[in-house]
Amino acid sequence: STEDASPRLQFRTAEGRTLYRIGERIPLELSFTGPENKRFEINMASYDRSGRMGYEEFNVAPAAGWTDPLHVYFGSSSGFMGGGLTGFGSLSAKPTVINLNLNEWVRFDQAGTYTVIVVSHRVSDVSTGRGSRFGAPSLSLTSNPIQLRVIPATKAWERAKLSSIMKELEENPKPTGIEPDSLKGAIADLRFLGTAAAARLMAQHLREDEPTLMYECALGLDGLREKLHPIALAAMNRMIDDSRFPVSSWFLKIG
Repeated sequence: STEDASPRLQFRTAEGRTLYRIGERIPLELSFTGPENKRFEINMASYDRSGRMGYEEFNVAPAAGWTDPLHVYFGSSSGFMGGGLTGFGSLSAKPTVINLNLNEWVRFDQAGTYTVIVVSHRVSDVSTGRGSRFGAPSLSLTSNPIQLRVIPATKAWERAKLSSIMKELEENPKPTGIEPDSLKGAIADLRFLGTAAAARLMAQHLREDEPTLMYECALGLDGLREKLHPIALAAMNRMIDDSRFPVSSWFLKIG
C-alpha cells in the first residue's frame, strides 16, 4: 500500500539529455517520493554558500576519466560548508524535486561513456520521534543509474559558451544572489567551463564587492584541471597589481 511504501529516489538530467561536452554544465533533477503518512521528512536545501552540500554523493563508473574537482579543497583545513537556505517537507506520492549540477561533484576530463548513481542522505524517518532538523539519523537512498556520453568540446563551442556567459554578466554587472535563472546558469557555466579564458574571467571576479560571483569563481578556480593553475595564478597576479582591484578574502585563500 502507499502507506507502507518506502521512500524512493529517482534521478535524471534536467533536460533528459545523455550527451554532454567536456566542460558543459550537467543539471540534474533528483525526485523523491514516499508514503502519504508524513513519516519521512526531506531537507530541501539546494544551495550552500560554499557551492556544495554534503547531502549527496555520486558514484561514477568507470573510475578513470573524471575527478572530484573540490576533493583537495574540502580535504583541506580551508574547506567548509558555508551555510545556505534550508527548508523541510514531507515526502508523498507527488515527487519532491531537488535540482543540482553534477559538475560540483564530478569533473569529466576524458571523453567516454559513464554510469552515474546518486546516494542521498537528505531524508529522515520522523517516526523515530525526531525529524532531521532535530538530529535524527538520515536514511541512505540510492537512485537508479543513468548513462552519460561525454565528448570533447570544440574550441568554437567553448568560445560561444564564454561569449554568452559574458553577455549575461554584462547585463547584470553586480549579482546579488537574487537574480534571474539565466544569470545563475551563466555563473555556474563559467565555474565549470574549465578553459584558460574562463579561468582568466573568474580571476577578474574575485572581488570583495561582488560576493555572489566571488564565491562561485573562487570554487571554479579551485576546481580547475592542474594544467590551468599557472594560467589562473598569472591572471590573479595581474589583478593584485591593480590598485583599484578590491581584493577579497577568497582571493587570498585561492592564491
